[in-house]
Amino acid sequence: MLLNEFLGFRLGLSFEKKYNFLVIKEVLENKDKYPIIYPYISEGVDYDDNDKVIKKAYDFGFFDCDDIDCAGADEALELNRAFNRVVLRDLVNKKLKVKSFSFGVDYLMNPSITGVQDPYLNYRAITYITITPSEKTIGMEIFNHNIVDGQRYGHLSSEYSGTTYYEDNRKVLEKVENEFIQNRIEDFVVQRFETNDLVNLETEIKGVKCYIHDVYCFRIGDNYLKFYTTERGFDPLGVFRMIAEQSLTDEQKKNDIPKQMGLYVG
Repeated sequence: MLLNEFLGFRLGLSFEKKYNFLVIKEVLENKDKYPIIYPYISEGVDYDDNDKVIKKAYDFGFFDCDDIDCAGADEALELNRAFNRVVLRDLVNKKLKVKSFSFGVDYLMNPSITGVQDPYLNYRAITYITITPSEKTIGMEIFNHNIVDGQRYGHLSSEYSGTTYYEDNRKVLEKVENEFIQNRIEDFVVQRFETNDLVNLETEIKGVKCYIHDVYCFRIGDNYLKFYTTERGFDPLGVFRMIAEQSLTDEQKKNDIPKQMGLYVG
């Protein structure tokens, strides 16, 4: 399976195929940054007579979602960091155009970051503010799980609440673009996303215990990038959270969902 296809399956992401080989080079040239996936990438490529990696479409057996022994969430998250670095470096050097931006808070059923790879089984709820050039949607979806003998078997039902506001958000998206251009991409990529943090981020949704983390999503060209973090405060990705927060009108601040997300809407 191609690396971008694997991330599409595991995390619902989308990257252009042209970035696959650039990501392979990124991993091979930065072994210390990718301790989990480096062995599988380095063993799965071919070299020419000058010991240079041959450029071609590599199909990695380990990154094959049909295999029970394939890569899991830890590998997917590390691979996602590699793609985010490579794709943003490339796009910032061109005319970067953000088609949509979303700040959200996800609610996991268990305090483990591995839960992000299967929302159907592992999510209690999602909340989000999604901004496009002409619309802003503030939404929340709560998942009621089918539980048999203490085991969860996916969603039994879901409850959705949300409002879409029709407005001109082009200047908001320009702010997002400028943050990518003006700041170090590395700072966004390395922000902490740790299982240990989730234990201290416990909350409840309708009496069910769950654990929260922030998520930032960007649609740029044909790419859909996602950043996960358990860190909130004066953090690098916080500039995007503030953009979402500051974009709220007085009417939108009355919506209960931003308060649920822990945004300052006073």
